[in-house]
Amino acid sequence: MSFLGNTPTTQSFTSLTERFNGNGSATTVTLSRAVYNASDIEVIVNNVQQDPYDAYTVNGTNTLTFTEAPSSGTGNIIVTYRNYTISKFVPGENTVTASSIVDGTITGAKITSNTITGTQIVDRSITGLEIAANTIGSSNLVTTGVSAGNYGSASNIPVITVGTDGRVTYAANVATATVDVNNITGNVNISGNVKAQTYQETFSNVSIASGNITCNLASATIFKTVVTSAANVIFTSPPPNLTGFSFLIQLSQTGSYALTWPASIQWPLNTAPTLSTTAGYVDTIALYTIDGGSNYYATSVLSQF
Repeated sequence: MSFLGNTPTTQSFTSLTERFNGNGSATTVTLSRAVYNASDIEVIVNNVQQDPYDAYTVNGTNTLTFTEAPSSGTGNIIVTYRNYTISKFVPGENTVTASSIVDGTITGAKITSNTITGTQIVDRSITGLEIAANTIGSSNLVTTGVSAGNYGSASNIPVITVGTDGRVTYAANVATATVDVNNITGNVNISGNVKAQTYQETFSNVSIASGNITCNLASATIFKTVVTSAANVIFTSPPPNLTGFSFLIQLSQTGSYALTWPASIQWPLNTAPTLSTTAGYVDTIALYTIDGGSNYYATSVLSQF
């Protein structure tokens, strides 16, 4: 159907007159409808019609404001509505689609706080293009429990764990052990060749005690004994199996004394060397083992020297 002039909008008009009580001090009353123009209502106070340009104002809400407080009285303020009521159609739930929303018109003011979660980002089509740079703060991210701080130093090794999402989930300092290179105890395993400017071995003086010359192989590699009586030669604390270990025994003679060697020593031609019987002479025996002391292989390297 055609129209002359503007096409009418959907609207309705319901007449309404309201009464309010003045109290001599209040300058505002609350209306049941929003009023946008002072001339859209007729206001009568104490049976006197009020001028909409001088006596009162409206602000687009339900508030009617008088320039002077009406006097006290029951129902002495009468308001009659003259304007039309525009009907607004509210879309039903789940009926507004993306094509019905103008691009770039939804702002942060239209989104309720704390309603967008991680599942709405990318999974539900909100991509990085819709998020302003540097606007998501740490308070909006789930904490990983990692404490703020500096990790790693001259005395600490940082231990860092990164989760599958690429975030740091664990961080801690592990103190490094201080190593005195001049006093290392225990075994030192080095892969590769060792090149030293000088080389020193540990020396130990061993006395005959209770008829025994006891060489503790964990304490030295060169042993010296002054032979003052017949004695049994004993080796203790051999190295582990499959470890090559060699050592020397210097025997300073004071006379003709017999020494009894362990049966585990393998001598050249199965014969122990003949030691010096002259006081002041030194015999040096070289030995090594590769099976944890089950067998020792020995020979005389300096005799009657």
